[in-house]
Amino acid sequence: MNLRKYVVILAISLMSAAPFAAAGAYDEESANYTAAYESYIKAKKATNLKESSDAYAEAISYVSRAVEEKPDNFDYLVLASLIYRGKGGASYAQSYFLRAEKIINEKIKDNPTDIESRINRAILCYAGDGQFSDKAYKYRKEALKEANIVANLCQKALKQDPTSTGTRRALALAYLIKGNKRECKKQLQLASKESEADKFTLDLYEKTIGKNTSDNEFLMYAMLNGKRRIIQ
Repeated sequence: MNLRKYVVILAISLMSAAPFAAAGAYDEESANYTAAYESYIKAKKATNLKESSDAYAEAISYVSRAVEEKPDNFDYLVLASLIYRGKGGASYAQSYFLRAEKIINEKIKDNPTDIESRINRAILCYAGDGQFSDKAYKYRKEALKEANIVANLCQKALKQDPTSTGTRRALALAYLIKGNKRECKKQLQLASKESEADKFTLDLYEKTIGKNTSDNEFLMYAMLNGKRRIIQ
């Protein structure tokens, strides 16, 4: 599959998966984040330069507002990094990436056994903007190290509670980073029986990894959307 066709298929699947805040918590901040996400996907779907440029301009405007409201929100910073990398603003993309990295490192320092923080760091190291830096090899090594930690934490948690929501999803993503796609899919299939968010992650896997496309975007979108309610 050529790159252009892949981007269109991925974008279409993601347009139905925009982040959505829980009822009663849909404030201007989360609305800006959602709008930024949707504009970013619109930019990726664009068939001409003007459409793409306009959509990226919208995405930057919205995500800037979201980050301004909550500058220490990990997801907002990651999305900002993705948007600027897509737009071609490498220095901005790297800046937001480093801010996100600092925040997730601090979370892990405060709680070393938190699975969510650990898998987020693994994904950030594996598929985040660090891959475009001169430390790309170091980040990939860190991602593998983190994925191994996540796998161990998840396996221990599942022994205590085999139905622990979200744990299998994290384990699946860790397996993908470790290069085991078969086990990743198996765990996602099991996880999909536990929550709607996990069903989304499996669906996204089938539309990307299942069609032999790159795993980087799948991991980033799974991280940003996997635990949210999804607009159908």
